[in-house]
Amino acid sequence: MTDTTSRLHGSGICLAIEEAEKLNLEPSDLYSGQFQFSRDSTPPIAEYLSVKIGERYLHHSASLDIVRIFAADTLCAILIGVALNAEGKLLAGDLKLDLKYDSDLHRKLEEIIAGFVGRFAVFTSTPSGQYVYTDTVGEMGVVFDRETGIVGSTLPIILYRPINERDDFLHIKVQKSLGQYSLGYTTDKSCWRLMPNHSLKLDTFEQARFWPTDNALMEPRRLRHDEVIDRLIALLRQNTVGFLEGKPCLMALSGGQDSRMLLAASRDKMHLAKMIFGTDFGWNSGRDCDAAEIIAERVGLSFKRITGNKPKRWGKRVFLARVGYAVNAGGTDSIKIYNKLPKDHLLIRGNVFGLTRANDWNPRKDSVANPSNVRFGMKRLKMGQAISDEIRPSDLKKRYLDWRNSLPDLCRENSLDFSFCENYLPNSLGARNYSHTNVTLVNPFADRRIIMLCLAIPPLERKHLLINEGILNKTAPDLADIPFV
Repeated sequence: MTDTTSRLHGSGICLAIEEAEKLNLEPSDLYSGQFQFSRDSTPPIAEYLSVKIGERYLHHSASLDIVRIFAADTLCAILIGVALNAEGKLLAGDLKLDLKYDSDLHRKLEEIIAGFVGRFAVFTSTPSGQYVYTDTVGEMGVVFDRETGIVGSTLPIILYRPINERDDFLHIKVQKSLGQYSLGYTTDKSCWRLMPNHSLKLDTFEQARFWPTDNALMEPRRLRHDEVIDRLIALLRQNTVGFLEGKPCLMALSGGQDSRMLLAASRDKMHLAKMIFGTDFGWNSGRDCDAAEIIAERVGLSFKRITGNKPKRWGKRVFLARVGYAVNAGGTDSIKIYNKLPKDHLLIRGNVFGLTRANDWNPRKDSVANPSNVRFGMKRLKMGQAISDEIRPSDLKKRYLDWRNSLPDLCRENSLDFSFCENYLPNSLGARNYSHTNVTLVNPFADRRIIMLCLAIPPLERKHLLINEGILNKTAPDLADIPFV
């Protein structure tokens, strides 16, 4: 069934419109920052802008930037969202590549896309066909309906019918933050999430890994520890400064390690941030802000503490409508806070990069020495109470093994780390980002080169904070007396 004819079998009205009517909100406001990619020339929301590439149309909110990419004066790709190139420069306007529009263009585009850093999706059209990609850790969530062929940001944007819930997940547990989807599953039976580092081929709607595919990418293993640390500092600085210089930015600072590393690596450029702030919901987050305030004062920057109450039922309903019921509601605490931030800014975030600490590895040495433990690997998918012994997808284990086996053999030894990037983050922070319409969240850590540098350090050494301490010892010795929160 094509996406155009699918309208004849449903209401003909995008689910996003119906969700907005229930909440008495304008659809273009409720679904600001979202998009649809389909054969239909009619946008799902009237106010969306449209651009054609190949046989399909990209319909998108006016709040999203697009970059048109050309090869031999032919439009071969569209990037939507925010991205830096491999040199740390913000992509904007038209990008003209010195490449031929031939059968080799598809492979070369994938190599270029692998070097982008930010929150984005890419739609390509080459002699090899049409493909879709998301960013390094799926911060720009992409879902698709195999039955209709429609691709988009969330389920309400791609569906012209009610969500047809899978019967092999306990969906209410996901909404209560007691579990999550993974391995591409979503709430709907025919809809799937595009996994990071995979391409979606639009004539078959099958996903295939495009990065990493070569053991050579594990080359950083040959580096000395201090060389790894130096390279990590340089890349974190490049990416953070690239965002600061490319667009108006806000910087979220806490008492933890990740945001401190970002600030320290690029402190001489932090004055470019329009605001450095912390969020205070109560006791724990208040202590976070106390530490962040001391850090900011120590390096000569002003700090703003933003307070707010947790959202009520109305706020959670808006959250779930925007994200399409496909992620847990753990991010609802930040809804009111983010709505207080100035519009159309990037929000640089540094509090989600668990690879530096090997978060997904078991602290016991025997488990670290046995990364092929399938049972433990599946547990780290963090589906939690969303599945049970009685209710779970019948193909769950097969999908996990197929996913793990798609990694090159040396990378497979770090399958738990790749699972963190490709299975956990897209189903927690990634899709949840659509709930924040004022700002665009970007993560300077989400760089494929940074991922491979982190994996050069053995998990046990990362768990002992060798990376974090190495970066902070070199960039922020003057902050060492400020305890982490």
